[in-house]
Amino acid sequence: MSEEQINAGEEAGSPSINEHVESIRKGRQAKAAGKAKSGLFPVKLLRNYRPAGKFTIGGEDPTEEQQAKVLAGTSIEVPVEEARSVIDKGIATRNDPIDD
Repeated sequence: MSEEQINAGEEAGSPSINEHVESIRKGRQAKAAGKAKSGLFPVKLLRNYRPAGKFTIGGEDPTEEQQAKVLAGTSIEVPVEEARSVIDKGIATRNDPIDD
């Protein structure tokens, strides 16, 4: 693409290449920040389990019944240290997508 074509696109009101690249970078940063902000890691339970601390089920707070015991097969989000512990003990498996 020639410089004239690039400039013609900018004059027509379309975003410049630099603006487009910057918007992509902002999107990636926001996505990464959202994941780290929660401090919770997704696991799928292989056995019934009662999480030690704060946890969510599908991003929502658990009911009182679920706080007492979460059934095997349920996907939950627990703090990273607790996730490591239950995975090491064979109580749960990782339930996160593989990053590229």
